[in-house]
Amino acid sequence: MQTGRMNPVELSETELEKVSGGYSEDDFYYYHKVKRGDTLGKIASKYGSTVQRIMDENLFIRNPNLLQTGWTLKIPKR
Repeated sequence: MQTGRMNPVELSETELEKVSGGYSEDDFYYYHKVKRGDTLGKIASKYGSTVQRIMDENLFIRNPNLLQTGWTLKIPKR
């Protein structure tokens, strides 16, 4: 008997839908592709969010004042 290890479980799409309640990630997030001139403040305002909430979901953002064009940000829906 092994302890401390969990075996991965493979679920069919139907089983996964039952477990997830039929929701997908798109039901909970917007996705925004950073364009020239975007700031986290402007993006947060556009989606009714906050700079902090966007940073919490996008851990690759180290400095809120330095966004890179082309990044795709995950923005939580309300």
